[in-house]
Amino acid sequence: MSKEEILILTVGGSPEPLIYSINEFKPDNVLFLHSPETLKECSKIINETGFNESKVEYLEIKDAESLDDSFAVAKSAFIKFNDYKKYDVILDFTGGTKPMVSGVVLALIEGNYSNFRFSYVGSKDSESRDKNGVGVVKDGSEISKIQINPYKKYAITEFKRGKNFFNTYQFEAASLNFKCAKNRLETNVGDYNLASLYEEIVDFYQKWDKFNDKKSKKVDLFKYLKSIIEKIENDEYLLKLLSDTEFYEQLNYNLKFLSFKLRGSDIYIENDSDKALLKNRIQYYLSDLLNNAYRRIEEAKYDDAVARLYRINELIAQIKLCDYGLIEESRLQTQKVFIIDIEKTRNKARNKANFDDINSFINHNANSHDLKKGLIKLPNDKSFQLLELFGFVKDSNFEKLNMELKVRNDSILAHGLNPIKKEKAELLFRKILTSAKAYFPDLEEQMKIAEFPKFDF
Repeated sequence: MSKEEILILTVGGSPEPLIYSINEFKPDNVLFLHSPETLKECSKIINETGFNESKVEYLEIKDAESLDDSFAVAKSAFIKFNDYKKYDVILDFTGGTKPMVSGVVLALIEGNYSNFRFSYVGSKDSESRDKNGVGVVKDGSEISKIQINPYKKYAITEFKRGKNFFNTYQFEAASLNFKCAKNRLETNVGDYNLASLYEEIVDFYQKWDKFNDKKSKKVDLFKYLKSIIEKIENDEYLLKLLSDTEFYEQLNYNLKFLSFKLRGSDIYIENDSDKALLKNRIQYYLSDLLNNAYRRIEEAKYDDAVARLYRINELIAQIKLCDYGLIEESRLQTQKVFIIDIEKTRNKARNKANFDDINSFINHNANSHDLKKGLIKLPNDKSFQLLELFGFVKDSNFEKLNMELKVRNDSILAHGLNPIKKEKAELLFRKILTSAKAYFPDLEEQMKIAEFPKFDF
């Protein structure tokens, strides 16, 4: 089925260009956007062209000097023709006041309709206008000029949407929009490279957000981000565009954070064998997880956020068990699991006055299989009990916070059917952050350099 050709015309005081446009495009239907004062011009145009009046629609813009009125009327008109399978639409914005034309064009750009084109009736050359080439087009010298939509040419809508999706952690949608931008920008090298860069940035942060420390077997997130920053530094266009932005500054802060988290140093380390042991880097996982929990709150995923806060409370204990030297290091290093080394724990307790209490704790919580292997896994409460036996002092609000975090057990993501509300998630986040800072004074500074960047518009 062939598409209907629609010609939309903004009407001013000069009918001649619009007569030319109708005769040039020979549309199936015409829509006039007119003011009360220019309605009479529409009749002249119909009479001159002999266009079938049953195929004509009129929409009045009450105040032709109002950008707002023009935008609102045009927007309501364009929606009717947004079916690209049914309509091909040309908007001729030759006539009308400047506010009218501006409002109409803005409405079309805002809608991002794929089946609309812009047209303007201009002159063939400077001699075709009066007033030494700067006045009105002379009769018989008109020519329709199809205009390029800059929003499409420069993929402005796709960039804007991609940035917005990235800022709200909708990484799949962000990636799709930047990919669409690339498809539009094949002849525009600078912006094409920018869209490619943004695609990589989205992929990087999506991996990080999902707790992946690696892009591939040989490339961890530190190397991945370093390569992204180097692309910016080595491209004059990208560097000029991004170098003075908070976004670029935060990329570099993130690189510093990942250097500590994945390597244990702010000095560039190439070989895995030179990296610090995981036990010396675990604290950075805590700050990372706190940021991740807060991102879930920003997304209104409150059950997900509280599940992470519950894990954070557990991770605090596990980090402290490492600090006391009670964790079996090889499994932590290779498998990233926290298991108590029974022999090490007994040896650490050997000279303590409460050795019998610690030994009794081990025997009570370990089964025969655990004792035979010399390893024991402890739940969160038991981890804190063991730490206390070694002299660890819990935060004064620990017991109350621990009970409040157990709201997670009744959550639909755990053992119950109850959704967690925003206020509860935000309150628990503030409390767990306060508690964690009591154990790790540098925590907020680490969280700050690990925050995901946000695009400016």
